[in-house]
Amino acid sequence: MSIDETTPAAHPPRKASPWELGPQWIIAIATLLATLTGAGFFFGQNAAAPECPAPPVTQSPAATTASQPSPNPLPSPSPSTATVAEGTQLGTYTFQIVRGYAVPLHDTAPPKQSEYVNSNNGEDLSFSAMNNYFMPGNPSIKMVDLRTKPLSYEACTTGTVFSGGLNNIVGTTFCLIMPDRVIGLRINSNGNDTKDPVGLSATVWAGPPGS
Repeated sequence: MSIDETTPAAHPPRKASPWELGPQWIIAIATLLATLTGAGFFFGQNAAAPECPAPPVTQSPAATTASQPSPNPLPSPSPSTATVAEGTQLGTYTFQIVRGYAVPLHDTAPPKQSEYVNSNNGEDLSFSAMNNYFMPGNPSIKMVDLRTKPLSYEACTTGTVFSGGLNNIVGTTFCLIMPDRVIGLRINSNGNDTKDPVGLSATVWAGPPGS
């Protein structure tokens, strides 16, 4: 059988070119580009976005015991002043005085010049300007007249011859009884004139409280 020359020979199918695919190819390419672009866009945004600072972590303060102010240290106890026994001799001294003046009588030392005041101003012992006699400087002081007895604590605290004033006679002894003290006095000298100073000696004892 002869080949029919009029029948065209069969050719293998030809692949379509991209340009022949038309819209399908373009749509696929566009979709891919859009996908890649979108991923790059979001990646860039994520890379460029500033990191939000993490909120500061508040550290809870360590549990501490409130420091209590230390109480003021107690003052060191001062050594208690020993109570002087009643009748203990505190001191003895001599001094001079003229009429019209008054003086305080201390435990161990004679009165100072600055302590001599007008006899009307009180103090412990007053020497009258109008009369030549000694008297207590104020009414709270008791004067005991010992006449000429020797001075002693017992004689001063047991004598009952009270006086408001004693004449200025050498050798006269008397006592002044005041709170916490007993003072024995003796007139030692009085000079030749009323203007001369009178010398006295004083012996001081610790007396009963509130005597």
